[in-house]
Amino acid sequence: MLSLREYQQRPKRLADYLPWAALVTPGVVLNKDGSFQRTIRYRGPDLESASPEELISFTARVNNVLKCPSSNNLEQMSVLSNGGSGSSLVSV
Repeated sequence: MLSLREYQQRPKRLADYLPWAALVTPGVVLNKDGSFQRTIRYRGPDLESASPEELISFTARVNNVLKCPSSNNLEQMSVLSNGGSGSSLVSV
């Protein structure tokens, strides 16, 4: 992408610090460095009441889904917990 930094006349704002350039399609973002970002939302089961066997099975399934097929991928996870209901929201 073309760097317009030398022509910038105004002070830095929040948009100058964010990596996003444009929304390509729903869920796919073009970053300022030319890379693409894909965001998904996953709501998992209640792990507080799961048995140890269920936890092992769930962990194995999630690991199989999130394995990187090549070294060019990056995965970042954020977990948001709703304290009252015991459920959490994982943003991948």
